[in-house]
Amino acid sequence: MNNRKRTALCLLGAALCVFMTFGAALALGRYPITPAALLAGDAMAVRTFTVLRLPRAVMALIGGFGLGAAGFVYQTVFRNPLASPDIIGVSSGASVGAAFAILFVSSGALSTTVCAFAGGLAAVFLSLGLAAAAPGRSKMSLVLAGIAGVYPASEVAVGEVVAVAEERVEGLPERYADAYRPTFAVPGLRTAVSNSVARSGAAPAGAEVENMEGAAFFAVAAALGVPAAEVRAVSNRVGEPFGVWRVADACEALARELALLVGEIGSVSSLD
Repeated sequence: MNNRKRTALCLLGAALCVFMTFGAALALGRYPITPAALLAGDAMAVRTFTVLRLPRAVMALIGGFGLGAAGFVYQTVFRNPLASPDIIGVSSGASVGAAFAILFVSSGALSTTVCAFAGGLAAVFLSLGLAAAAPGRSKMSLVLAGIAGVYPASEVAVGEVVAVAEERVEGLPERYADAYRPTFAVPGLRTAVSNSVARSGAAPAGAEVENMEGAAFFAVAAALGVPAAEVRAVSNRVGEPFGVWRVADACEALARELALLVGEIGSVSSLD
């Protein structure tokens, strides 16, 4: 089952659950209401349905939809599937605003709603302002580390660790770039141009090493707006059988360079 069919089934199931819950909220209770009673014009049934249950069910549906939309917006903006209005104090700010309205302005619905909205909005700006002004705040960066093969015409040796200066790729749809570059430099390493092997098997001119996932890594990092760099240890020459690859040696060299890199990043952070 592909993702579209799975998504369609999930949406259909969710809609069915909402429909059944909405119907139960209208029909069930201390005084059960049936369609026959409404059609017969039963005064008690009509009054209970139109005055009490229908407005309550509609407002519950609208409120649930609003909460779901708010959660979706938060998770999209903060790129965090666990984000909620509680994280940056929106709920608490809205509570303070509502309490202020009841105590000092008016207990009416309009004033309470407006002050609650203003309090939640103020909490958002206060949290973002404090986060922006905090000294020594860190920014996440991603480093892709792995092994690679070296093309015969390249001067890069097997066992050497290089920092990718450009990741090229061919044979992908037009919405993707044909080359990606790191957004920050990896100090102390020789640079090389890498090729992400696509289905076409094409190797862009000038590529020195090849891998399989470098372009996808940079495409995702660019879409998320996260700084990214790539480090590769050469384990083999392109075209060699897997049995002669020096994977263990490449991984050992890569681990040493990554340890040095982490130490340099830590020393720079402490100086900042």
